[in-house]
Amino acid sequence: KQIYIDYLTKIPNRWELLNMLEVLLQRSGKEKKFCLLVVSLRDFKHINDMFGQHTGDLVLQEFSQFLCEIAPKDSVYRFNGDEFAILYSDGKEEGIQYLIEKIQKRIEGIWYIRGYECKLSLAIGIVEQQEENQTLESLVQSVEYAVTEAKKRKDTYICYCDEKMLQQLVRKKQVIQILREKLEDKSFEMYYQPIY
Repeated sequence: KQIYIDYLTKIPNRWELLNMLEVLLQRSGKEKKFCLLVVSLRDFKHINDMFGQHTGDLVLQEFSQFLCEIAPKDSVYRFNGDEFAILYSDGKEEGIQYLIEKIQKRIEGIWYIRGYECKLSLAIGIVEQQEENQTLESLVQSVEYAVTEAKKRKDTYICYCDEKMLQQLVRKKQVIQILREKLEDKSFEMYYQPIY
């Protein structure tokens, strides 16, 4: 139990999420598509620095409890330090929209922890299971990429990892691989074009 449960929030951890994703990917095509949301608390280090790590831990516990209340049963996981995952296996878009609306409404309010008032901001990355033979690694990389892109955006804090973004991610990997190969065999040259 200790291997699969996060010690702080008492919800399943990343390891358990990866196991569940592996099972769902193996059943691909036989069941409804699933959707993975990763909710990342922005600038969480600021809360630890301002109020102390103990208070920061209480914020994480309260936020995870909130997610457990609005998400389907046993679907919330601790993804990373200040990131939580919701594995939505219903496959209905309105269910995902309901979750996002609930999160958005709550995040606009004040959080009261040990007499402190704090505001939380977040970024959400969303990826849906693809029809192709998707691997666990590509799925996790896709949702992490979506979270990173969501953090960069000014207009919204939500990023769906669609087909176009997946192609960008694949191209990025290909370019990195080509650069590595060319640097190894010293067949790489760089030219700078000055801009006036």
